[in-house]
Amino acid sequence: MKRRDFLNVTVGAVIISPMLSSATGQAAASIDPPPGLIPTPVGEAGKWFMNEPTRIGWFTLRYSDALKPAARFVQEVADAKMNLLCLTVGGSFAFYPSAIPFHEWAPGISKSNDFLGTIAREARSRNIRLGARFDFSKQSAESVKANPGWFFTLADGTHPVDASGRTPPCINGDFFRKQAVLIMKEVVSRYEPALVYLNNFGNNLGGQNLPDPCQCANCRKKFLQKTGKALPQTMTDEVRIFLRHCTYETGRIFFDELMKLSPSTILINADTTPTHGWHSETRMVIAPSRLWLYITSEAVNRQRTSYPASVTCNNVTSYSSNSSRLVLMPGQETRMRLFQAIAHGSPPTYVATGTMQQDDQRDLTSAKEVFQWHARNEDLFGNTINPAKVLILTKPESAPRGRDIVIQQSLRGVYRILTENHIPIVVSETMETITQQPGRFDLVIVTPGAPIQGLEKFVSNGGRVLYIGEEPAFAIPAAVRVHDLTNVSYVEVKDQHLFPSLKGLTYLMATSMCPYTVIDIFSKAEVKTMRFIEYPEEKGTSLSFVPPMIENPAEVSQTDLKHTEIPAVLLRNHGTGRIAYLPWDLGALYDRMAIPSHANLLTDLVDHLLPKGRQLESDAHSSVEMVLAYQQSTGRHLLHLINLSGQTQNNYMDAISMGPIRISINGRFKSAKAREGNTGLPVSYNNGRSEFTLPLLKEYEVIVLE
Repeated sequence: MKRRDFLNVTVGAVIISPMLSSATGQAAASIDPPPGLIPTPVGEAGKWFMNEPTRIGWFTLRYSDALKPAARFVQEVADAKMNLLCLTVGGSFAFYPSAIPFHEWAPGISKSNDFLGTIAREARSRNIRLGARFDFSKQSAESVKANPGWFFTLADGTHPVDASGRTPPCINGDFFRKQAVLIMKEVVSRYEPALVYLNNFGNNLGGQNLPDPCQCANCRKKFLQKTGKALPQTMTDEVRIFLRHCTYETGRIFFDELMKLSPSTILINADTTPTHGWHSETRMVIAPSRLWLYITSEAVNRQRTSYPASVTCNNVTSYSSNSSRLVLMPGQETRMRLFQAIAHGSPPTYVATGTMQQDDQRDLTSAKEVFQWHARNEDLFGNTINPAKVLILTKPESAPRGRDIVIQQSLRGVYRILTENHIPIVVSETMETITQQPGRFDLVIVTPGAPIQGLEKFVSNGGRVLYIGEEPAFAIPAAVRVHDLTNVSYVEVKDQHLFPSLKGLTYLMATSMCPYTVIDIFSKAEVKTMRFIEYPEEKGTSLSFVPPMIENPAEVSQTDLKHTEIPAVLLRNHGTGRIAYLPWDLGALYDRMAIPSHANLLTDLVDHLLPKGRQLESDAHSSVEMVLAYQQSTGRHLLHLINLSGQTQNNYMDAISMGPIRISINGRFKSAKAREGNTGLPVSYNNGRSEFTLPLLKEYEVIVLE
C-alpha cells in the first residue's frame, strides 16, 4: 500500500491509532489503509477496447424506454457509426424477462417481448458490441418488505425512500453480495456482453443524499470486527475508510464471478477496484462551479499514461446535470469534448438519458458528426500512445470519481500553461511511468501530493525535474519555516537572463488572499491559507521572497516592503541531472487567476531545464490545443489540433477559423498531410527539426506525419 492511498481518503484524513478505548470494552484496532485504486490490466481478449477504433453510445435508459422499438434504436445507433452500444440492462429494473425474484421488469417486458434480447440480436447482426450497464442503487418497496436486511438502514431503524418510492441497498447486505451478482450473471449468460459496467456501487454516494453511515446489522457487525468499536451514527474519516474496504470486498465478488463466467468480458466498476479501468465524465459546467477547459484532455491523458495496460474512456455527458436531464450541453461543446477525448486516446463516448430519440436533437446531431468523422478516418485511431517528452506527476485520485479539488488546482494551472504554450505533455499519478521507461522523459514536473520516491535516482542519472509546491527529498537544505499566509506575498525577479519573458517586471504574486472557496461540479472546499516555504538566504538568488506588506490604503501601501535574499526558486545540480524548485504553488495561482507572468515564469524554467529544447514549437494561438500521438501499428506520428476558441466563459460558440499556423517538431519527417483539409503540407528539415505550415484550422484537424 502506497503512502498516498491512505492519505488521500479525504482531505485532512485522521490516522487512527492502534489501541483506542472502545465502547464495547475491548481494545480498538487500527483500521487498515483502504485498498488502492490501481486498475487491473485487461486481458488479450479485451484489448480491442483501446486498440481498435471503438465508438461508444452510452444510454442510461428510463424504464419507459423498454416500450420503444428496440430494432429501430439499434439501427439509429448504427447510422451514427457507434460500434459499442452500452445501455442499462438491469439492476433497479430489468429490461428483459428476468427469472430472479424481486428484479422488477420494466413496463412492456414479457417472456415474448425481450427488449434486451432484441437489442443484442440486432446489434450482433450489425457488428456492434454490447455493453451491459447495471445500476442497483434503488429497489422496490416489495423487495424491502420481503428482505429488510438487504437495505440501507437509518439510525431509527427505518429505510430511506426516494421520490420514486424506492430504497438503496447496503453494500454489506446480501442484495449486493448475492442478489445483484445473480442478476449480472443472468445477463452475461444470456446476452454475452463485451463490457459490464457497474454504476453507483456503494453506500453514501453523491446522488443518494445520505450523509450518515448505514446502521444495518451487517454494517455494525463488520465495523466492530474491523475496529473493535461500535459503528458511529455520523460519518467520520474512519467510517469512510471502512466503507472503502466494504465496497472493495463486494466489488471483488463481482469481478471474480464475472471472470469465472466470461473471462473475455471487460468490467468497469465506477466506484471501486478491482476494475479493468476507469471512466471519467465531462459535464456541462453550471455556475458557481468553475470551468476547466481541459477536463476531458487531462483525465484521458492521465489514465492512459498511468495505466496503459487498462482501459479508459471519457463519457461526454449530454445532459446538463442529474437534476436537469432535458437541458443538454451545447453542441459546440459536445464536439470539442469528443475531439479532445479521441486526440488523447479515448474512444469517443456520448452519454444520453433514454435512447436516440432525444428531445433536443441538436446536441445528438453534433455528437453524430464526430462519430461519423471518426468512422471515415478510423485508420487514425486505436493503438496509439502519447510520445510527449515532458511528464507531469500528480497526486493520485482519492476516489474513482473524486479528486482532491484543492491540490488539483496546481495540476490544472501547470497543465493549462503548458498546453496553451503547445508544449506536449503526459500526466501520471504513478512513479512506474518513469521507472519502466527511465530514459523517455526530458523533464518531469512534480505538483503537490505527487509520488516522488525514486526521483533522486532519476536525477542522479541525468534527469531534469521541476518541483512546484512539492518539496524535493534531496539536494536542498532544511527549511527554515513554513509561512501559511492569508495575505498576498510576492516574489521579486532578480535575474532577467534566467527569466527573459519577465523583462520589465519586478514582482509576481506568490500567495493570494485567503480564505477562498474552490467549487467543483460535485463538491467544494475552502482554502484557508497559501503556503510559502522559507529556506536559508542565498546571495544572488534569481527570485526572492517578499513577505506580505501594507497594501491599503493606497497612501501608505508598500511602505514596509522588504527586499530579501530568501530564495523563491532553488536551482541545484545533482549527479548528472538538475532540479528547480518553486517553494510556492504557482500552478494553483494560475488556475485561479491566470496571470500571464506566472505562465511566463514557468515556461522560462521549462526552457532552462529542457536539454534539447521544446519537442514542438508553434505560432498558433493559445486556444489551439495540440496533442501528439504515435500509432504503434503503423509507425506514424499524428498531431491533433483542437480549436477551443469558441469557448466563452461557461458557454460555447462556433470556433473561429485560424491560419496559417506554423509548426516545428523534433525529428525528420518526409511528409505531412492534413486529413480534414485533405492536403499535403510541404516539409522542410533544419537542425534536427521538421517544419511545415497548416494553411487553415477550422474546428479540428489531424496532421499525419510519416
